[in-house]
Amino acid sequence: LLIAGGGLTPVEAAPESAGAARPPVDPKARGLVSTPAQGGQALAAPDAEDFIEGNYWALIIGINQYPSLDKDKQLTVARKDAEALAKLLVDRYGFSRQQMIELYDEKASLKGLIHAFSQLKRRVSGKDSLFIYYAGHGEYEGFGGDKVKADNMGYWVPSDGERDDPASYLFNSQVKDYLASIPARHIYVVVDSYFSGSLMARTRALTLGRGAIKELYSEKSRWVLASGGLHPVADPTD
Repeated sequence: LLIAGGGLTPVEAAPESAGAARPPVDPKARGLVSTPAQGGQALAAPDAEDFIEGNYWALIIGINQYPSLDKDKQLTVARKDAEALAKLLVDRYGFSRQQMIELYDEKASLKGLIHAFSQLKRRVSGKDSLFIYYAGHGEYEGFGGDKVKADNMGYWVPSDGERDDPASYLFNSQVKDYLASIPARHIYVVVDSYFSGSLMARTRALTLGRGAIKELYSEKSRWVLASGGLHPVADPTD
């Protein structure tokens, strides 16, 4: 999802071929079906342009444990993936722990998520870049409960979320509002959950020439990489 100059232009990977078979839905699918720089400053490659500026911020969310949900709805690798990614951002890409908010399991409650977004809205500057990663359950509400006839009501399910209770979820529309209101120049969101594609409106391929990079960098942008589309995402144990 790219928001440039105030508009919304989602970008996602090419769709599966028409004949490709979908893997079977794993019972631990991430969805609820009634079932090295200092201080986090942006790093530049040796040949990078000198227009790169600002600091790197990150919000990392990984939820395995959902106390209000059934045993078969508990996840196994969401937190592990999130923790590994946080370490990679620090060790390899120069992020600072002081500019990284990490929410795992019980800390990733609805209140915790909203507080984190509000904190970023206050602390991130207009020259900074923000990376957001969410791994956990997602939910999607269709007409009359029919997810095929979807009405774009997608949610992130916090650790204290309850089955079939949207009042305990974080709406994708709320996430979009935060992405628009946080003053960062660039925000990149990776969502590894069921129905994460509902964060996006429409999609298109984007091919960038070298001359376009500086122009795009100067404009505010919002990108979303969604693993689930409107389909289940397995939670493998290995």
